[in-house]
Amino acid sequence: MKFIKWCNINNIYVKNGPTLFYNFNGKNKKYRVDFQIEDILIEIKDNHIWHRNDMNSGKIKAKENAVNMEIENGNYKYFFMIMPKKWLYYLEKIKNLLNKI
Repeated sequence: MKFIKWCNINNIYVKNGPTLFYNFNGKNKKYRVDFQIEDILIEIKDNHIWHRNDMNSGKIKAKENAVNMEIENGNYKYFFMIMPKKWLYYLEKIKNLLNKI
């Protein structure tokens, strides 16, 4: 909700992110990216146990690979996984990218 409020305050149109398909441990899976602004994909993460488990298992890397393939195919330009410690840094980076469009 904090991210959506930030977008509203800054007059940034944000929508739900796309669903991407990826393979993990031999199974086809769906990854629903949290948000999309223009050609920027945004995932908001916290340091909870689920995220740490997904990092350790390689699931996050598999999702990032799916996003990177979409970027390589020209469907999107950027992907940011925003964590609490880098919150302000990435918000500023997104704002700067949008100002260039």
